[in-house]
Amino acid sequence: MMGDSASAAEFFVGIGIVCFLYSMVALLVYLGYMHVYKDSDFGPIFDFVITAVLVFMWLVCSSAWAKGLQNVKDATDTEGIGASLALCKGGNITCEVTNFANMRTLNISVVRRNARQQLG
Repeated sequence: MMGDSASAAEFFVGIGIVCFLYSMVALLVYLGYMHVYKDSDFGPIFDFVITAVLVFMWLVCSSAWAKGLQNVKDATDTEGIGASLALCKGGNITCEVTNFANMRTLNISVVRRNARQQLG
């Protein structure tokens, strides 16, 4: 397959793991050190900045994941197969994709992730 879409998926998973770990650390701070968190001006500002950065990175990685999905679709359609196979580049040979994979669940997963991101 032409193009490598694995990096977009790895980026998405990596940001998801970082968000999960930060949530666990923030929960620990909120539950165990709330008195220090409330008395400090640095804590809430730091928390806000880190959360804003993670939200932006989540938006970027979701977009990269959606673009990777589109790249997979483009590589597996008739034009993508014809461009990548040397056999299809012959003068009297026509290549055509007749069976298409069901990518409905991939489309739904991208839409659900983006909807969850925008809602909360």
